[in-house]
Amino acid sequence: MTGGNKSTIAAIDLTRFLCALMVLAHHYAAMFALRPDTFLHLAGPDVTLASDWAWWSWPGWVGVELFFVISGYVIAMSAANSRPRAFLKRRLLRLAPVAWICSSLTAVVLATTAVWPIDEVAVRWLTSLLFWPSRPQIDGSYWSLGLEVNFYLLIALQLGWRGGGGRAVERTGMALAIVGAVYWLLRIDGLLPPSDRTVDLLLLPYGEFFATGIALSGLHASGWTTLRGSMLLLGLASSTAEILSQSEFFTNGLGLSPQPWLPLSIFAVGVTAIGAAKWLQAPLTRVFGIRLIAFAGLMTYPLYLIHHYMGAVLIVALLRRGVEDHVAMVSAAAVMLVLAAAITGLAERPARRALDRLISRRVAGRDGAPGAPLPTR
Repeated sequence: MTGGNKSTIAAIDLTRFLCALMVLAHHYAAMFALRPDTFLHLAGPDVTLASDWAWWSWPGWVGVELFFVISGYVIAMSAANSRPRAFLKRRLLRLAPVAWICSSLTAVVLATTAVWPIDEVAVRWLTSLLFWPSRPQIDGSYWSLGLEVNFYLLIALQLGWRGGGGRAVERTGMALAIVGAVYWLLRIDGLLPPSDRTVDLLLLPYGEFFATGIALSGLHASGWTTLRGSMLLLGLASSTAEILSQSEFFTNGLGLSPQPWLPLSIFAVGVTAIGAAKWLQAPLTRVFGIRLIAFAGLMTYPLYLIHHYMGAVLIVALLRRGVEDHVAMVSAAAVMLVLAAAITGLAERPARRALDRLISRRVAGRDGAPGAPLPTR
């Protein structure tokens, strides 16, 4: 989709786009510059990168937490009147084609480097195509897709239970908020160790972000209820605990002084923008235009998937050709933006249509059930 439509929520799409830029800045200007174990140093063990932008870019990781809040918000809207199969089909059409395109592009780029042998690149590529969350992916940024998929499956299970609907989604959100609160209470008390991949995939450390988004979506749609208010308060409390934990992890790992107020402030601004989406719609569309906002929102997903390892390879190539550090970082970011725009404008919709036709033919041939409409978000 290259144009706007009535389903575009300006604050959501612009916040999503800014979050992708924050994650990109975090990787390029902080992680690549200060951590010796990043992909940049695998691709170019002989290169160094200036670290004087790390002071403002290091908290960009909180963009992923905001992605989860946005996902909860959007899924609560799209799933409220859906049946499980239609809901899962829309999620598949939204998630898979772009991931397949981006993982294939990344695999081609990595195949030209000597970081991994071709067989490992092939295995990682296949793992990413299959959304196999417990195996190493073609790019480090794919770690969050497993959490998204498990959240979708959880919502689909609730939609198939007791008639589904918006109440089913809110029940799921409340359960995630309660589990997140219990998890972080136990973590803070030292009764649980730091999470591993299995714990992450169970949504224990991150479910509260989805719950926060579900609560905000319900408040937007039909106002305050005790359930939504409780869900929001629990979600925000647990989100604060997770952000404080991650802040300590990143500042220690990057050798920076603790500054938890920075990611907390960014998160607060993002959540406020999401919660105020109804009131921000008119001024934002008046300033930026609905078509540009919608396109920026769609660009977010491919930008997030391609910027990390492909960006590292490009930065290394530029540094080895004598390009100044900051120019190399900005140039790589610009190339990733252009590539993400090309994927969004030229490749995504045809790929989704092709997958939609394939699924619809198979479903119609089996039981004649109508397919879900092509998703816009």
